Amino acid sequence: MKKGASVVFSVLLLGGMMASGVMNGAQMASDYNDWVNDTVAVDSIFEDSVALIDYSDEVTDDYDVDPSAGNVIEVSGDGGAYFKCVVNADGRTVTLVEGNANGSSELTIPFLLEDDDFTYYLTGIDGNAFRADAASEHPLSGVKHLYIANGIAYVGKNAFADAPDLQTVTLPSSLKRISAGMFFNCKQLVAVSIPVDANLDAIEKLAFAGCSSLASFEIPASVSDIEETAWMGCTSLTDFVLHGENSYLHVDHGALYDCHGVLLHYSAAKADKRYAVRFGTLRVGNAAFSGNPYIEEVELPITVDLISDGVFKNCASLRKVQFAGAITAIGRHAFEQCPNLAKITLYGNPDFTEDFDAHTKVVVAPQEPPIVLPQSEQGVLASVLEYVSTSSCLLTEEIANNENYGFPASLGKGRWAVYGNSGPKNGVLKVLEAIPADMLALKVDFADHKVLRVYLEKSDTLHPKLLFFTAGTGGNDLILAYFEDGNLQEIEKEIEKIKHNIGS
Repeated sequence: MKKGASVVFSVLLLGGMMASGVMNGAQMASDYNDWVNDTVAVDSIFEDSVALIDYSDEVTDDYDVDPSAGNVIEVSGDGGAYFKCVVNADGRTVTLVEGNANGSSELTIPFLLEDDDFTYYLTGIDGNAFRADAASEHPLSGVKHLYIANGIAYVGKNAFADAPDLQTVTLPSSLKRISAGMFFNCKQLVAVSIPVDANLDAIEKLAFAGCSSLASFEIPASVSDIEETAWMGCTSLTDFVLHGENSYLHVDHGALYDCHGVLLHYSAAKADKRYAVRFGTLRVGNAAFSGNPYIEEVELPITVDLISDGVFKNCASLRKVQFAGAITAIGRHAFEQCPNLAKITLYGNPDFTEDFDAHTKVVVAPQEPPIVLPQSEQGVLASVLEYVSTSSCLLTEEIANNENYGFPASLGKGRWAVYGNSGPKNGVLKVLEAIPADMLALKVDFADHKVLRVYLEKSDTLHPKLLFFTAGTGGNDLILAYFEDGNLQEIEKEIEKIKHNIGS
């Protein structure tokens, strides 16, 4: 990205505009059940997984269907545990379809199983494999510590749901995803250990919903996809720890964002009274703030377009949600059970129906409020960069040597920021329009949706400041550069050079 961006800057500032401008507990359970029943068909969440899975490519080569495929084997594990497995099509690997710890305090699910002197590889665990039916004791009763051996690549939906005593879980590096409802309602769960070399790429919806003792969660660098509601009802959760070079997710003061502009989850036990959602967020995900008893004020940036289902449901202290601009829609039950929310002002013409309690007065204002920029000691243009660069998917770095990025040294030291595939979004443009008009030195809106704006702050002629913005429709297509302490005459010469190149 850096190399491509440097070419962009060279073309724009020094070579004219010939190029495109850019490069391509019980109450919780009740609340939870109410929410799920009202918004999502329960069967779609707690359906059984497929009965059999293919073995890992790492275990065996291409094969024909083995005659033993579909056979059932029953194996005893450590501590008297019972495992019922079905032989997969290759004849060497099996899927665990039913298990019982038989009261052991620790349960290890092994990769190798022996039956009649033949060794099988256990590569998958079926959905609901350790989930009790209504008439029997839970198969994991008494189990405090669960270990899943390396080599097991798949665990189905709700496999360990409702385990009454489970406190710690150790997952293998071979596991590809944490399935929907996998540890749903494990109320005693306090720690989930995932290896740093994990191949885990996804955490699905409701995976840890209702794990009310879970205070923190460590996300490895490999995880790229997290579904909404994964930690819904985790009433002790205060923060996420993001490991390694994870470029897919972002953690900000207890809030978890993905790289698609979605606020996935705000920790339910985070005790801050106020939170400002990061600029660049497009949508607040399902049940994102649900159940947080502390939050009183939430500020939404102008980039937010949608409030999803159940976002603020049961936020007992919530009294203010500040919208910075118009939104398209509000999901169902988004503001239910918010007893202190007396009034809310919406902008535009959002689609909403059953979103507010009867005591909440809803006002739809025709005119959007003005953008309020943070106050920076470095001035207005620095405030703009500070505000916009809070986007979780924005690359921001110091410019140590301007020539490396196509800028003359005379422009001064600076910072630059690059979005990927964002285009000239209205939110960004509206922030720029909040800059005083006398600072706008150059504005060009091209017919093919490219945008170029240059702002100059010269109230202090010894330390002038420059903000350069360009956006287009492909590649790394939003670039924002900020310079301070440049030479005013040289800056003005560069602006004139750009004007000349545009006109030529």
